Amino acid sequence: MKRYTQLPMTLFWIQPCLPVRVRDRATQESLGRTSYTELNGFSVRPYGLRMAGILRDFPGTPRMYRFHGGMTLPDGLCVWRERRSHWSIHVTRDLPLDEFDERLTMLLESVPSQTVQEFWNEIESG
Repeated sequence: MKRYTQLPMTLFWIQPCLPVRVRDRATQESLGRTSYTELNGFSVRPYGLRMAGILRDFPGTPRMYRFHGGMTLPDGLCVWRERRSHWSIHVTRDLPLDEFDERLTMLLESVPSQTVQEFWNEIESG
């Protein structure tokens, strides 16, 4: 895995609504969950087959948020390349979950977003 504070490529975030609410792992584990059947709220990906599949199956009417390659993340945030096309945004120091949610919401409000249909239209027009 590698950590970045400046994005080496354009990454996208699929988000159903604002504000962001990341799941608390301890709470989920106390409920007996050991895996997630849905997106966890802070995964980002480059456009590709995997992301297209996730987007096609995503319930509701989410928005697509675009983090342009070369963008520097706000202080206290970083992105990890976990494997192939899976990246995730994390904190660089301990932070309460509600503050992390606030930072992620502010981050999304600061970058371009579009509807899924607008995103597909852009992809199709090349």
